[in-house]
Amino acid sequence: MGAGCASERVPRGASGVESTYKLTTMSALAPDTARVPAVIAAAEAVVRARGYTVVRSESTEEAGRLIARPPRYKDYPRVVLEARRMGGGTRVTVQVEPFGDRELSGSILDATLRRLGL
Repeated sequence: MGAGCASERVPRGASGVESTYKLTTMSALAPDTARVPAVIAAAEAVVRARGYTVVRSESTEEAGRLIARPPRYKDYPRVVLEARRMGGGTRVTVQVEPFGDRELSGSILDATLRRLGL
């Protein structure tokens, strides 16, 4: 298995939510207390605090999506964060398009979890 295909579990946030990074996507299963709209709102606050432009932000109780661009960029790179309600919690994924960025994805996920008190 190549280094780009292997995934490693890393604890995130104060509650130790485990994340994995595979190919270009960081994902974590947040506890039931992290409702989808709260995850999207927290992520939006995180990226805005970093100077990102929010291109799209939408959520329901079941699913949500946030697309943001860093300062001085028109189309790419961009951050796509999605949250989806699942049995046992809320699946949160962070992807830096088009090529992925493990450190940035982890940083955004960490900050989002901190805003949620996790």
